[in-house]
Amino acid sequence: MIVVDDFHGRSERTVKQELFAHFVLITMSRLCTNESENLLNSLLNLQPDEMDPKQTIQANFRNSLATMSRHLEDIMFVPARCIKKVMDDIVSSISRNHQKLRPGRSYIRKSKKPVNKWRGCESTA
Repeated sequence: MIVVDDFHGRSERTVKQELFAHFVLITMSRLCTNESENLLNSLLNLQPDEMDPKQTIQANFRNSLATMSRHLEDIMFVPARCIKKVMDDIVSSISRNHQKLRPGRSYIRKSKKPVNKWRGCESTA
């Protein structure tokens, strides 16, 4: 859920710019993550139609967002002739942090982050 107080801008225009910037970052991260997954699965010699869910490799999307954020300045300010090298670096960096796809888990994912005792009242809805 997005809280209005979390935006840096105060006018409608700056909030829209920040939203669009987040959408662009997420879209670019997803494109690089998909390319990374295709690269990893091709190394295993798996074709999309014959993939066994137990063998499928899945890239870590949180790592993908962090990697994209780290390289955002390179993407914006590198000369156009060098952008392919930067994108290849991003995809290879994303490819380093991956896991097997685990469909049909018997337990739900739950954060193990410690509970902050100063957390206020939260609704249970």
